[in-house]
Amino acid sequence: MPSALLGSLGGQQLPDDELLELWKPLRADETMANRQRQDTSKPVADQIYTTLRDMIIGGLLEPGMRIRQRELATKLNVSRIPLREALPRLEAEGLITTTPRRGAVVAQLTEQDARELFEVRAALDAMAARLAAAKCATEQTAQNLEDALEKTEEATDAGDVDRIAAAHMNLHEQILALADSTLLAKLTAQIAGRVKLVSLDTGIADPKQLHYEHISICNAIRRGQVELAGALLSAHDPRCRTNS
Repeated sequence: MPSALLGSLGGQQLPDDELLELWKPLRADETMANRQRQDTSKPVADQIYTTLRDMIIGGLLEPGMRIRQRELATKLNVSRIPLREALPRLEAEGLITTTPRRGAVVAQLTEQDARELFEVRAALDAMAARLAAAKCATEQTAQNLEDALEKTEEATDAGDVDRIAAAHMNLHEQILALADSTLLAKLTAQIAGRVKLVSLDTGIADPKQLHYEHISICNAIRRGQVELAGALLSAHDPRCRTNS
């Protein structure tokens, strides 16, 4: 498990200067003001949600840390109203918890939480593979899936760990999209942030082996082999979180 995941600030309230120090690594183009300039079509609350989600997953807001609304609003250059609107979404995703006296606190996930998250994610992914294969059995195209598989091959050949991780994630997203299940997509989205959080320090066991597995999974989906696709992806998921 990542040390940052199991670490805790013990719920202590950091002084303003220490709290602001945590945000220094943020690039200028990731500030709230620049997000607004880049995409004014999104409501401010949506932009704040995305920013805070990235900060939690990226470790800038650590497990056990209080979400101090005044300091956050100042740092993000927004009012506290849209900030308050964004917090329930983070809580629904399991990234923060809210208590009457302490307010919002970044969630502290345990080893057991991680195991359960991976088990549920594996089950959801297997279901997505089965549904995607069923769609392909009725002549639905899988071009986006083929494109995603090609990107995983390019990333694997390049040996770039970040590209490999991004390509793997994109491939699984394309399988989910091909499954075309609104409920399955919602269930997957509800745990996506926590899965990413507990996977921060999880390496790729063997990128080439995982790519070969991706090929087998995609072939089964394209051929409409429903049960085989589900079984292959179910067996594949645990290896995706094995430390290298």
